[in-house]
Amino acid sequence: MAGKLSVARMKALLSGNSMTSVSTSGDSTVGSGLVLSDVGTVAAAGNTIANAAAVATHVTIVTGADGTKGVKLPIDATTGEVYVISNSAAAILKVYATSETVNGVDGATGFSIAASKGAICVKSGAATWAVIFA
Repeated sequence: MAGKLSVARMKALLSGNSMTSVSTSGDSTVGSGLVLSDVGTVAAAGNTIANAAAVATHVTIVTGADGTKGVKLPIDATTGEVYVISNSAAAILKVYATSETVNGVDGATGFSIAASKGAICVKSGAATWAVIFA
């Protein structure tokens, strides 16, 4: 797919699709033809931003969330980058953003993704993230 997708278009393409069904090998098609080729899996870790597991792929399936363990968004993300995080566990996942804000809240506080749910995280400025929950 050529060109960039707007957040609204991504949300429309992803709505109604189970984010835990994304394959972790090769290109995957989600929704109406959105191709995802940067897919990975990471185990949630730690209970603070300092020891949370790093999100390293633009589509990340997170395992092992237990209500306290988490992941952190990349500190080197550039404005406009989009990360999709899928919580495949049956418990809440914490997500942090180092030295940044997420939807106006300190990123060190983090936000939660419910069990078997996901979020679209957009680097919206130099030190800000906008998050849409799916």
